[in-house]
Amino acid sequence: MKHKRKNLILALSFVSLNANAEAIMWTLNTEGNKIVLTDELCSGNKTMIAYIVSQKNETITGCWSSDSVSIHVMWSGKYLRSYDYLGWTVVKKEVSM
Repeated sequence: MKHKRKNLILALSFVSLNANAEAIMWTLNTEGNKIVLTDELCSGNKTMIAYIVSQKNETITGCWSSDSVSIHVMWSGKYLRSYDYLGWTVVKKEVSM
């Protein structure tokens, strides 16, 4: 029961943070789903929030970091996936005056 509560709290923290997170890069995965990297820190560590929006409008969240070789995403706190830098689009932020 304690484990389920911890997972629920973690999931809710991702949902609440996604509303404020700014997208900085995105790409499509092999299934055609959009992977978005944000500038919002994941709760409790130094990685940032990532999410996938599936073609069925389902959202999967994770935490991402990068090194000189790849972008690494820990999806749902369980599955580590690494992506090379090819095919990513940088999101340009609008400058407000």
